[in-house]
Amino acid sequence: MDWPNVQEMPIHHSYNVRTIEEINTIIEYCINDVRSTKQLMNLSKPLLDVRSSIKKDYGLKCYSYSNTKMGSELLLKLYCDSTGQDPREVKEYRTYREQIPTKTSYFPTSTFKV
Repeated sequence: MDWPNVQEMPIHHSYNVRTIEEINTIIEYCINDVRSTKQLMNLSKPLLDVRSSIKKDYGLKCYSYSNTKMGSELLLKLYCDSTGQDPREVKEYRTYREQIPTKTSYFPTSTFKV
């Protein structure tokens, strides 16, 4: 976010404030905290709007998902809706391989040192 003034609460919450200077310090901290929180909300709004649309359109509650998880869960839901399969069963699908040919899994220009 590159906020110019990252602060911790300057006075512990259990401390009994005694002076006007301490009150002013707390007020400055609170103003900075509210401004930075508002900026974070503004920066996050497009991502929240996408998640809100996904919830509205597909019933998928994904507000706390990473972008990657949101995409994979949406694809899983759409796939299961289309095929009638249970998402828990689809997540269990695996392909067993006795071996994986490594010579086809990297670029010819790759080199390895032992």
